[in-house]
Amino acid sequence: MPLTQAQRDHFLEHGWIKIPNAISKPIIDEWTKNVWVRLGWDEHDKATWEEEYVKMPRHREIPVQEFAPSAWEAMCEIHESPPPQELRGWHHDNDWYRQFLDSSGNALTIVHCFTDVPPRGGGTWLAEDGIEAIAKYLYDHPDGLDPPFEKILYTHIKDCQKFVQVEAKAGDTFILHGLLPHTHGVNHLHFARIITNPHVNMVDPFNLNRSDGNYPLFFPLLMFRYHPRTAPFKRSRVEPELRRMLEHAQANGLPPSSVDSVYLQSNEAIKRHEERNGYDQPHGPGPIAYSKKDYHG
Repeated sequence: MPLTQAQRDHFLEHGWIKIPNAISKPIIDEWTKNVWVRLGWDEHDKATWEEEYVKMPRHREIPVQEFAPSAWEAMCEIHESPPPQELRGWHHDNDWYRQFLDSSGNALTIVHCFTDVPPRGGGTWLAEDGIEAIAKYLYDHPDGLDPPFEKILYTHIKDCQKFVQVEAKAGDTFILHGLLPHTHGVNHLHFARIITNPHVNMVDPFNLNRSDGNYPLFFPLLMFRYHPRTAPFKRSRVEPELRRMLEHAQANGLPPSSVDSVYLQSNEAIKRHEERNGYDQPHGPGPIAYSKKDYHG
């Protein structure tokens, strides 16, 4: 059976856990019945016990999943990823607007892969049968929902059965339904997994009651704009990243012009970039850059 949260927490804090009654009594009895014969000592006469610590040779083997099945399950869970139902961080990208069933704030979620994402390499988990419950909840709450949504929209993930983990080659792009729940996987390989995660947003709310019944596959194909998730947080990284890129170029004898960044282009280019990404619209606290001076003086 899966590890409890208490066992997980204990392992993380102390580095070990105990699995009670992991070995069956018949195996214990069978494997220890001749131990004193093998040692050449008398079980009932401690004077014959010549050594305090003995490493004995191995005479028999059985697969550990038969020897101690519950311990084997725990080993696999600790070493491998937990079942996707037990992963944390399930979401669909919607934390920058009030959520309605017909919200156009995220028509599609896009995953562009800049690196290979091999098996066990931290690929995104997708809950393919997780859309229906989210759609129903939003339908039942026409007044809309504000973030955070974790304890509202994703409690059904534990009951989902259809999961897929993304595997990709550099250059691949995944296009996800805007209500498809997903979360990051465990990166057992510890290789860099580099992706970008923009969204397709629409000018108007979705029309879910068309008189002609003509609904396209992935919502209207006319894309309005890409809008990065949690944009102010991401954009706060621009200045230090730009500084490091410029320092790296200088250290390698390259001019600043070798650094490919819109924030080193003209003020007009920066302004167009801001407008394309919706940064010129109100979005809460956080500075908006309108000129090169905002980032590098």
